[in-house]
Amino acid sequence: MGPSLRTMRAVRGLGVLLLASALAVVPSGCAGKQGSAASAYRPPPRQVPILDESISPKSCSGWMRGGLLATCDPVLLKHAWDSHELNAPGKLKVAISGRKLRVGGGPAVTQVIPADGRGEGLVPGSRVTLTGTLSAGSYLFFRAQSVTPQYVAFGEALFRDLGLAHGGTATMDVRLEHGKLVYDVRRPDGTKLKPLRTTLQAGPGAQGLLPQLPDHQADTPEQAVRTYARAINAHDGKTICGLLAPAARAAFRFERSPCWLLVSGHIGYGEESSTPRFQELGLLDVGGRRTRKNYGVTFTGIPIHVRLGYANTGPSEKNVVSLDDVVWFQRTKEGWRMGKASRTLYAAFSGSAPPDVLAPPDPLAALHQRQAAAKKKREDQLAYRRSLIAPAAKLLTCVGKKTTTMDPSGDTKIQPMEKSSRAAADRALIAGADLRGVSVAVSGHVACATLTFRHHPLRGRIGFSLSLGKRSEPPVAGDAIYVDFMPDGIHAGRFAGSSGALDPGGVELGIKRSRLSIRFQLSPRMPVIGQSQLGDLRWRVTVSASSDARTFQVSDELPMTKRGLSFAVRQSDGRIVKLY
Repeated sequence: MGPSLRTMRAVRGLGVLLLASALAVVPSGCAGKQGSAASAYRPPPRQVPILDESISPKSCSGWMRGGLLATCDPVLLKHAWDSHELNAPGKLKVAISGRKLRVGGGPAVTQVIPADGRGEGLVPGSRVTLTGTLSAGSYLFFRAQSVTPQYVAFGEALFRDLGLAHGGTATMDVRLEHGKLVYDVRRPDGTKLKPLRTTLQAGPGAQGLLPQLPDHQADTPEQAVRTYARAINAHDGKTICGLLAPAARAAFRFERSPCWLLVSGHIGYGEESSTPRFQELGLLDVGGRRTRKNYGVTFTGIPIHVRLGYANTGPSEKNVVSLDDVVWFQRTKEGWRMGKASRTLYAAFSGSAPPDVLAPPDPLAALHQRQAAAKKKREDQLAYRRSLIAPAAKLLTCVGKKTTTMDPSGDTKIQPMEKSSRAAADRALIAGADLRGVSVAVSGHVACATLTFRHHPLRGRIGFSLSLGKRSEPPVAGDAIYVDFMPDGIHAGRFAGSSGALDPGGVELGIKRSRLSIRFQLSPRMPVIGQSQLGDLRWRVTVSASSDARTFQVSDELPMTKRGLSFAVRQSDGRIVKLY
């Protein structure tokens, strides 16, 4: 979809208010022991997003963000809210060339979202057709983008009074002209409508070249530090990425998103509503140079002391934070450039900095990362091969009191839920993932389960989990075993580490046509299960399998409850089944 979703959402935060009274930046010539020439950097104009941050259902902004486009009349919205008429049918039809859409809303609000799985907004060449009736007070808001390896552009636009108060058809064409997104909107009478407001973020693409920094912005490390601080304040990703050496710049490139776009979008962005959002940086002190060598490359470090202001997120949150940092520079053919992003930039992202952020840069970081990735890949492959299990051609013997329940046939949850006829392979996949019954026995520290399916061969991933704890309390212990039916064989075990590989230690399998038995030693975290603990034992079986874009899944949860001298199982559908 081009730039990451987080980046697209983050770009909206470019217009927050500054804490000027508390965090005035120290003038560039007032600190530092060496190279105290002032920076010639001048921040670019800050673009304010068209929609405010409101998520109130009474605000048009709360309704208009998030889709391909939207319309909203604030007067009609207030009336619809007060009179509980938000669900009144609308009279506007929307079509976008080359796109499948879902259109919903009423006279006050129209929302258009994609129905084709494509997350990008309008692109050059898109034609939007609006047919029907829309009030003269309605606003039209949309986002557009043009993404190529060499150049990217992201824009927002706001129009009003499309001339549809008495019905008709209005059109809009999107094009890229001289690097800018242009929107040709025509009313039903043929007149052209100018936007009320537009925004534009545009520059080199992931494979494009940033322009050279102007003179007197990074002539010395001390001057570059001042440029760096002011660029962070300005959310100026282009200058920040221009200050980074090429290898450091590459760390901030993601798929088709260039460095400058990611950096601009992340400054002042909060992933969660509770995340403190950066507002302004104060450069309080610039220290003397320190020189370090790493793998034969000389780096010059400039210590700085900064103060950062954040938007309040709660009564207990501090809105001013001070920190010490070291900005590391190296001489390149472009001049003095940063060997890596510093702690201050990560703080402006409201994110965590790498553990070695204050250490001198690693000039061979890319090589070391490739070596580490190759090592991890080899280890993961070995772990994957170790998880292969040769099952017995018969069901295993399960010792202990058995609890058994049956599951209705054909109750698999299918996504997506198309009603169209399915190919034979898909039907077989559904049948192989359709759980019909489960029998569980636990004795001491050994658990055993026999699963019956509607058809064989069995498919996908099967998960069997046990947990111990009182019904009204969180589980005190648990264990889970997974069985994967893969093209190269059957893999089984517990998840081991972050690789996703399964550890088959202590796991046995038996298969007989459409029945699978799993026997395993319980995790040391689980206590020995006796008769008195059975009432607190809960278990769950999940089955999932996929074919192309389709995923088929069925699951049951059967917690056990003690009733006198007998036991019963209450299924996830509410039915109670006696155990035997």
